[in-house]
Amino acid sequence: MSDYFEVREITEEILRQANDALNSRRYRESVQILTDILNYPQEYVEMERYREAYELLVKIIKESKGSVALDVLPLIIAGRLLEDPIVDMNLGIAVSELEQTQAAKDPNLFQNTRDRIIQWLIDNTEEFARVRLEELSQDLNVPLDLLERIIKDAIFDGYIVGKLDEEKKELVVMPYEQEKRQLKCIICYQDIDFDAPDLVRCKYCGSVAHYEHIMQWVAAAGKKCPRCMSELELE
Repeated sequence: MSDYFEVREITEEILRQANDALNSRRYRESVQILTDILNYPQEYVEMERYREAYELLVKIIKESKGSVALDVLPLIIAGRLLEDPIVDMNLGIAVSELEQTQAAKDPNLFQNTRDRIIQWLIDNTEEFARVRLEELSQDLNVPLDLLERIIKDAIFDGYIVGKLDEEKKELVVMPYEQEKRQLKCIICYQDIDFDAPDLVRCKYCGSVAHYEHIMQWVAAAGKKCPRCMSELELE
């Protein structure tokens, strides 16, 4: 990988090839090509390219009538980590389309993979534990890069108290007294205290937001979580 400009040309070509495959009704090939964008560091890829990728993903799902449900799983999970409102909107449409098809036999497929990993970590780790990602990837039958993305997301959302050692590919579990940690509001991306009185948390994906900010979102976009598009329970 040389630089930003080379990656820009490569991602534009990836989008073109994925669109060509879609036009030829080669749906799984189109998804596979599209997934290549995730192989590049996020700082090298323009957000507009990600937005185009997830807009194209919606078209693939609609035209394939949901037959690519399992193939798009890494894209669905990775897209939630981008924290972009346009990408999140297309993710909501994509998941909604899949849940309405017979191809997605498990309507909670996209949440279940993430939940299964997080629950395993909660049940099987103690303070100061070091979890080797390569071994966990094999045990849970989840691709290593996808596992790493899910764990980063879980730490960000506050489900796991720990830090990811990316060089050693290990999750280091921190002392539980650090649960008074800082989370980030999904709307403004600023720190929000774990026990803040105005904290609102989505019960489905665990995203948090300041109450004032989530109400502004609701007024503009409806009573749906900005990340997973599930119905929000607000007082």
